[in-house]
Amino acid sequence: MNRVLSWPVLPILAQHLEQVARTRHVAVVGDKQAVRITLPFGVIEMLVAPNQQPMLAGTEVYVWFKGGGFLCGPKREIDLAERESRHALRRVKAARAALAASRAERAARLAADIDILLPELDAAIPDNGDSDLAPFDSSPLPLDTAPGGLDEHQAKPADTGRAEAAGEARRH
Repeated sequence: MNRVLSWPVLPILAQHLEQVARTRHVAVVGDKQAVRITLPFGVIEMLVAPNQQPMLAGTEVYVWFKGGGFLCGPKREIDLAERESRHALRRVKAARAALAASRAERAARLAADIDILLPELDAAIPDNGDSDLAPFDSSPLPLDTAPGGLDEHQAKPADTGRAEAAGEARRH
């Protein structure tokens, strides 16, 4: 359980306070609920707030700055909570990976059962001349270059009629 600490007992300079507030520090609780942090510029001493649950003297604690004040918590409890959190994170990542793999396997299985032919990309994108997605060579062929002659698509002359009539006569 985390406890609130008082502001440092002795005033410190603002640049030193910023340095202390940046990281988490390891300290030991003293006999009068005082937490002392030894830093290169000196010692900072803070007291556990009066309304907080007292800790045993000699308990190692982490001290950090959060939300405008200093907090401390037993090092053993915080380390255990962090290990449990990392373990839970690993389990969540493994579960997400297994879920993604099973979704991919299911999608592949369903895709194998589908008998629908999807259109080609060139046929699916209309070419109106201003599309960036249209293929480079998707312009329609001019009518005069269509394969085969134009006569193939027109009705044949009167000879065709005679041949059809002869065919009908033979059937009867």
